[in-house]
Amino acid sequence: MKTILIVLVLFQSIPIFSQSTPRVISNDNALWLGYYNTIKFNTKWFLNADIQFRAKNELKNNSQALLRIGIAFK
Repeated sequence: MKTILIVLVLFQSIPIFSQSTPRVISNDNALWLGYYNTIKFNTKWFLNADIQFRAKNELKNNSQALLRIGIAFK
């Protein structure tokens, strides 16, 4: 019991540096564009497609581009 108390006192005396660092605030602008489309072939078959583009800081940093195409059967 005495050793647990000593260990707890030692850990409390260690300074925690993560809380003493100043905050870093960064301001970013984000753009997220998306185009979604469904093409109907007949009453049972469909083509689903979507294109997405994501960028930060007035299109200076491209984050992600997606192109997805799928066929659906109803």
